[in-house]
Amino acid sequence: MASTRMSAAARTAIQRFSGMLWGIGGMLAMVVVISSLIAGPAPEREASFDGDPWENPDAGTAQKDGDTWSGEPGEAIQLTGLDVTKPVRVVSEDGYTRLALTGPSGDTVIEDEYGDVPSTTLLSSESTYFVPPAEDIALWPEDDEPWRITVTQPDLKKLSGTVSGIGPAALVYRGEASSARISLRSEYTMWVDLVTSFRPEAAVDGKGSIDRTVAWPDSDMVIFVVAGHDRGGWSITVNEDAVSTPTPTETPGEAADEETSGA
Repeated sequence: MASTRMSAAARTAIQRFSGMLWGIGGMLAMVVVISSLIAGPAPEREASFDGDPWENPDAGTAQKDGDTWSGEPGEAIQLTGLDVTKPVRVVSEDGYTRLALTGPSGDTVIEDEYGDVPSTTLLSSESTYFVPPAEDIALWPEDDEPWRITVTQPDLKKLSGTVSGIGPAALVYRGEASSARISLRSEYTMWVDLVTSFRPEAAVDGKGSIDRTVAWPDSDMVIFVVAGHDRGGWSITVNEDAVSTPTPTETPGEAADEETSGA
């Protein structure tokens, strides 16, 4: 049986190699320590803003590529030169997102029913419409992740009298009427939202045969958004005949003048 005993020469070689490794390791450690002393302490990570993003004086602006904006949490979509006579359409490209609206500097331009900055919900790849309150506004995605949102001002079909169709649609009404008759005919659920400001309001929803009259507050523009099954039928009739025309009345002075002249 061969001997497994290590020779003295071999042991000496191993000891020398181990000592050399220890020496190299020590020099590397010294280099790291010296470098850290020269560079100084690592900079502290900037704390995130604790509040609504539009209240942050250092809030950034998202990047624009065509009609699509991409940003990080806390950044704004700065829209300038909007046509206030046309609806704005927004689509989230990355899923569910809350969206708030302010002036360019985070100032309040319109309020919700509670006196707060208005917000609405964007669903993935679904169109959401609103009435622009000013030419220059800021939109604030309230998201914890990077986001992408497309913003356009499409030419929607104008609603006048009665308009009918099948499947999803968006129409805009400009006029003095404040109510409309909505009819739905569908085996599957459909719904109609009305938009007179920033957030849509549910007007009609359900399946089967539905006929309902809905009203809205005074507004220069009303957007009707029909959604649901693509084979569902719908009809919208604006009650323009219901717009009252003021009846001329006599003033007290005119009535007295007529009595005098007839005397």
